[in-house]
Amino acid sequence: MMNNKGFAKYEVLTVFALIIIFLAIGLNFVSNSGSPQKYNTMRKSAQNFATAVAGNLDAFDVYFNEHYLSETIDNEFIGNIKNPLGSGNCDIDESKVEVVEGKRFVTLKCGDYLIDNEDDTILKGMKIYKVGKWSSKKTNDDDQEVVVYNCKDNNEEVFDNYYQKYNFLYYINKKYNNSYTDISSIDSTCKVVEKTMYRTKELVDG
Repeated sequence: MMNNKGFAKYEVLTVFALIIIFLAIGLNFVSNSGSPQKYNTMRKSAQNFATAVAGNLDAFDVYFNEHYLSETIDNEFIGNIKNPLGSGNCDIDESKVEVVEGKRFVTLKCGDYLIDNEDDTILKGMKIYKVGKWSSKKTNDDDQEVVVYNCKDNNEEVFDNYYQKYNFLYYINKKYNNSYTDISSIDSTCKVVEKTMYRTKELVDG
């Protein structure tokens, strides 16, 4: 009787453990099965962003080849873009559209996911990456690299964050009511500081 009871006890524990494993696998499948649709939603959001920029090129205060989501929202050409792969909205200071000879190349960062300088007319061809946090240290040769800027006024940084070149120019012009078109001209207003940042970048779809 003791052996029988002991066997039944272990048998129940085994079944219980198997149920937990199958539930975990099932939840993981359900979670991942929605990813293709979410990736496509992100691609469509990127395309809509590029269309909003291209349709209003002459209306931007200062014309550069690149226009960031921050500037596009400020000009009310588009609203915040919801992050389809997580909570909150897409990053207004990393998302941008570059227009070169009539072609539009869109970058959209939403949470940990990134569409990086893709032709917006090839919707299904847009690659989506998962990226890490920016760091001043390079971890490997495949790291994504970017130069970002801030400005010091009376030895204090003007902005809480560092920005890429054209977004930095936009914020400087907005703050000081100016129309700088080149970073080298800003030193008369404040001292420009720059640094190079790195992050990991791994292809997840496309």
